[in-house]
Amino acid sequence: MQSSIVIIATLDTKGTETAFLKSYIEKAGHRALVIDAGVLGQPYFVPDMTCKKVAKAGGKNLEVLVASRNQAQAMEVMRRGAAKIVMDMYSDGNIDSIIALGGGQGTALGFRNESYAKLAIRCAQRLAVEKAITEMTRQFKKIPIK
Repeated sequence: MQSSIVIIATLDTKGTETAFLKSYIEKAGHRALVIDAGVLGQPYFVPDMTCKKVAKAGGKNLEVLVASRNQAQAMEVMRRGAAKIVMDMYSDGNIDSIIALGGGQGTALGFRNESYAKLAIRCAQRLAVEKAITEMTRQFKKIPIK
């Protein structure tokens, strides 16, 4: 079964790195869903979830947020928006894991949120169970049937 991995990144500043990671995940046979939380400029590529949608989920209009030139407020809004989107996707059963990519601000999008910690634990538990089942199946196939 193909797993879905969310990548939260700022595509205006970490676009090439995100494209590389997305490609790597997809080559490994997984589905990569990119959420753009950038507010500084145009994204490097078209994400699955745009920064406008992330800002709206965080409670603000992106254009107003950018015009305010308040970086702390912008990152908080984008963090809240990304968290809401990710938790909704997880609740709907659409994701298995999450990666936050970036420098200090970008990485904070993924780690300054209790919801992400809970999600990471649930994903790790699910993946551990799936790995155990896969290994048991592999071992079971080695047992000769008489």
